[in-house]
Amino acid sequence: MKGKIGTGLAIFLIAALIGGVGFWWRDLFTLYWTWKESNPIYRGRQIAIRLGCISCHGPGNMKGIRNPKTDGGTVPEWGGGTHMMYLKGKEEIREYILDGFPERKKENPQLFAKFNQAGFQMPAYRDLIQDDELTDLLAYVEAVTAMESIPDRDAQAGRNLALKWNCFQCHGMDGSGGPLNPGSFSGFVPGWLGPAYEDLVRSEDELREWIRTGTVNRLEKNFASQFFLSRQKIKMAGYETDMTEKKIDQIVAYINWLRKTYSDKN
Repeated sequence: MKGKIGTGLAIFLIAALIGGVGFWWRDLFTLYWTWKESNPIYRGRQIAIRLGCISCHGPGNMKGIRNPKTDGGTVPEWGGGTHMMYLKGKEEIREYILDGFPERKKENPQLFAKFNQAGFQMPAYRDLIQDDELTDLLAYVEAVTAMESIPDRDAQAGRNLALKWNCFQCHGMDGSGGPLNPGSFSGFVPGWLGPAYEDLVRSEDELREWIRTGTVNRLEKNFASQFFLSRQKIKMAGYETDMTEKKIDQIVAYINWLRKTYSDKN
């Protein structure tokens, strides 16, 4: 009798485990693909959230919170060119994160006094952030502020177009990964830096096809791909009536530059 009870309990527990995994499989699958798609900019954003940076500076290009007793009246946002008023080079971003204030400004008594009297003062994170985390956070801040110099003129023009057409709102800042997308294969809008991109875009011609039409013929002919493309809630738009071939080429150049610069495998 005890043996039967023990066997029955074991079967029940196994069935419950399988049922639980089955119930949560979609979330687990999304987490798996989020991990696979990880890149410096995406991880940097998560670190900015964890450390509270976004709470004060605002997410993306949004404005920072009100900051009494300061000249600007707010904590400076990272986007919109505001960084040019506060920074002289990328190294000062590192100093702000680690020490709360760059050494150059500490040597100016007037600037240091203003910093000390502000309602919100930038905290120092030197004791809370590891070297690899700092590298990722810098990648995110540089992406949001657009401080990273793009030597290729077409790639720079492509980034400007991506900003104009709000591509980052779906694909994430600098294509680092987008929001959740119910019904899609991975569970979120894919970015331009990870392995999902390699499955969706096999060549530059396919990338141009995506931009023009919002899909590619290769995937439309595949039953499994079509299943997810048709049921996902956020669908890619086609821009063939809005963009010239030259503009499409510029966006292609920008995405190629991004993948060479920020993909983890490089």
